[in-house]
Amino acid sequence: QMILNFSYLSLLLTLLTNPRLARMLNRTNHATGFFMEQVSSGVQRLKDKRHDTQFRKGFRPAGAAAGRAEWLRMRYAWVAMLFDLHSHTTCSDGALKPDQLVARAVEGGVDVLAITDHDTLDAYREALPAQAAIRLVPGIEFSTQWEHIGVHVLGLNIDPASAAIRDGVRYQTDARRQRAVRIGEILEKMGVPDAFAGAEALAQGGYIGRPHFARYLLDIGRARSLEDAFRRFMGDGKPGDVRQHWADLPQVVQWIRDAGGIAVLAHPLKYKLTRTRLKRLLADFTLAGGQGMEVVSGQQQPQLTAAMGQLCEQMKLLASCGSDFHQPGTLWAELGRFPALPRNVVPVWEGFS
Repeated sequence: QMILNFSYLSLLLTLLTNPRLARMLNRTNHATGFFMEQVSSGVQRLKDKRHDTQFRKGFRPAGAAAGRAEWLRMRYAWVAMLFDLHSHTTCSDGALKPDQLVARAVEGGVDVLAITDHDTLDAYREALPAQAAIRLVPGIEFSTQWEHIGVHVLGLNIDPASAAIRDGVRYQTDARRQRAVRIGEILEKMGVPDAFAGAEALAQGGYIGRPHFARYLLDIGRARSLEDAFRRFMGDGKPGDVRQHWADLPQVVQWIRDAGGIAVLAHPLKYKLTRTRLKRLLADFTLAGGQGMEVVSGQQQPQLTAAMGQLCEQMKLLASCGSDFHQPGTLWAELGRFPALPRNVVPVWEGFS
């Protein structure tokens, strides 16, 4: 028995330390799980004419216009692919440059990646490496608020050159700077000198967000760690959590839809709402033209994935998934490492053209 245990541990160690084997296992496990979830119910859903009501306001899967046969071909080609539709770079609050993020996604076995930086498309202006092994879906993550709660909306498969999305980025960029100035004023009153100037210097002329203020607090010795800075100063509900400058929810959704994209409510579990309030948020989001919700956001418990899938189906929304990757070393938010979508939902990529 000891020999068998030793052999098992040796094999496990080999798998964990061999990047190629790890990528193969990750892709296989994700594809197998998704295949079992999707195929078992896909045929029945396609037979059900009521399924079409899930695509609100005239929205239809891209393949539907070419007929059911083409849609089916596209659907089952996607089954074996790994989609990560939520990630960040140094253009907002991520730790990796755009080309580094793409390379890491390829290394992790991701087939389709959306870079969704906060309120900016700068990552798509950089020279991204040509990767035959991965497809990039243009995306963005807009900040807004609902009932005095800060919420985020992903815009997936947008046209980065559209006038609508450029207007949205310009508005949010101005709002973000005003917000940063206000955060600096608040921290100054709390005895933190030159807070705005310090965060602006760390941002190096780009996006200024709460992580930059947190890093400044750490640099000047007012926080023991970044986690401590967020816990005491910059986290949700703390003095540095300023929200009132963002565009409202309907406007954010309109920018995304006018840019040809799909508006998706990001990480709904992070808002820590009761189920009743979350349903109300989703109802308002849908009324504003929202089309999807993030059912899977990084590593999460199976019962939460099931609950989010059930809610997504109930609200007749498309289902998205992503790691919300920001930096290496966060195992709960690593590129491509998250559960498969449950079988009862319609994946958001069925709407990609």
